[in-house]
Formats: sequence, C-alpha cells, structure tokens
Amino acid sequence: MKLIRLLLPVLLAGLMLAQQPPLPAAPSATKADKPADYTQEPYVVQYQRTAWRFENDGTGRREVTARILVQSEAGVEQLGQLVVGYNSGNESVAIAHVRVRKPDGILITAPESAVQDLTAPVAREAPV
Repeated sequence: MKLIRLLLPVLLAGLMLAQQPPLPAAPSATKADKPADYTQEPYVVQYQRTAWRFENDGTGRREVTARILVQSEAGVEQLGQLVVGYNSGNESVAIAHVRVRKPDGILITAPESAVQDLTAPVAREAPV
C-alpha cells in the first residue's frame, strides 16, 4: 500500500505531462534565412542616424546622418530635392554637406549654392 501511495503521484504527474500540447517546432529555414530583395526599389536607405542634444537653456540640436543607395532614375527623381521641414519662427537649418558617390567611385560634394530655403506650398495656401 505504501508503494502505491509513493508511485501514484509519479504516475499522475506523468499523465498530466502527457496531456500538455506539443512544443512548437523550430522554424524551418525558408523565408527567415533568405535576405530580402531590394534590387527593384528606386532607392534603399542603408544607414540613418538621428541624434538629439538638449541644453539647459532650452535650446537643442537635431543631427541627421544618412547613407542612401540610389538604384534607378526614379530614385534620382525622388531624391533630387531633399525637403527638410522646420518652423522658421524658432528653428534654423544648417546643411553641413551633401555628397554623392558615383558608381565609378568619384565623390561629388554639392555646393552651398545648391541649398534653397523655400516656403512649403501648404503654408502659402493656409498660413499659420
């Protein structure tokens, strides 16, 4: 009788474990292992970093750095003019540099004269 009392909890625990659903199988090596194909995109953002710095006097600075691979003429059209939105009442924009690396490796830096400060079309229609 003592033997049954000792073995009964072990048998019940074994039956309870048998009722548990099976663990999910490990994911198979299909889509997860295959890299995404971005060759048909007009451009691909390879790197983008935004850094914020806030000072005790209430001022701040946002620095954006990006590396974009332009792969087609459509990408050139889309990125031919970079638009940076800001509120000119209390913000200013400084473009440190814009560089273009050609497929043959030549590096071209856009001149400062290429930077234009324009009012957005929506602000002309409905000024705030």
